[in-house]
Amino acid sequence: MAFSKFSLVRYLQQLAGNERAYDKIEGIMLVNPGSASAKVYPQIPDDWFIPGKRIETWLMGGDRFERTPNLGKFYSPVEIPPYSWKKVPFSQLKEAQPEFPIKSGKDFIETDFYLLKFDPATGKVTSLFDKKLKREVLNTNSPYGFFQYVHEKPDPAVNPLRTAFHVRVLKMSVSALPAGNPTGKLPIAASPLRNARWNSPHSLQPW
Repeated sequence: MAFSKFSLVRYLQQLAGNERAYDKIEGIMLVNPGSASAKVYPQIPDDWFIPGKRIETWLMGGDRFERTPNLGKFYSPVEIPPYSWKKVPFSQLKEAQPEFPIKSGKDFIETDFYLLKFDPATGKVTSLFDKKLKREVLNTNSPYGFFQYVHEKPDPAVNPLRTAFHVRVLKMSVSALPAGNPTGKLPIAASPLRNARWNSPHSLQPW
């Protein structure tokens, strides 16, 4: 991992044309290895704007190596063509502003992509409309809500003996159903085998 990290930083430094040591960071370089154009909002740590001596290996530490640093502000969107890279000086970056602020009300939440409606009394999601595709995502006629819990039960006409849990035993014997059993349940006599271990995938012997 350390060697691959060093190699990646070294080649990116060469691509950016950086020296092994410098006193000031002048901007950022963004790389798009994909086949489609990308619109990115780079997040830049605040200490990148502070002048000071830095060496190449400094870039390998912590958040500085991550694709998206955890600290810092987001800056104006940058369009990057496919299979390309772009240098952007700090002087050309402006702090990013939301293109579409999130709106919310008593029974809805709206973004640039979706309009979600819900029942404020129960929290049930009643509608999820895709604004880009102009279509309703949910089946509004379904008796079940969006992400609603569903309690499934066995069909008694198929197997009335099924329960929600299974009692695990290592050894059991089952007797036949006596005639005239009013309960409809099988009497089960179970004797657990204690202190057992596997010697091979096909044999189980007492320990």
